[in-house]
Amino acid sequence: MADLSGDDGDSACGYPGDGRFRNSCFTDTAVCFHCWYLHGIGGDGEKTTVVAYVTDAIAALKIGDYAKAVELGTQAMEVLKRVLGESQPAYATSLNNLAGYYSVLGDYSKAVELGAQALEIRKRVVGEFHPDYATSLSSLAGYYS
Repeated sequence: MADLSGDDGDSACGYPGDGRFRNSCFTDTAVCFHCWYLHGIGGDGEKTTVVAYVTDAIAALKIGDYAKAVELGTQAMEVLKRVLGESQPAYATSLNNLAGYYSVLGDYSKAVELGAQALEIRKRVVGEFHPDYATSLSSLAGYYS
């Protein structure tokens, strides 16, 4: 994996940007979506593909085509899974996004399933005190309400 550390020990992309979480963006074996995108891990073709899927999924949500959003979100998740693996924060982000798409579709059991997977990955990789873990926890709670 590429060396993504900055001179000061923070992540190369600066995520989350306020310096509270040194090296929280990546470890020797994990990389967040921001570093993956900015530093080209996986190659430009995969980056373009994932960004296109996510952008189109958001557009589908805006026009009420929730099934299309789920389809596109699933494709983005599959690319990240293939390129980065299942134990990566970027993959957890894709699961969290996909859970949200299922939620607006009304499939709360699938949203809970995917949200729980994202939460577990984030707990294991970035820890319970990271803001991304809190985001997953909050999202998961919303699927139950």
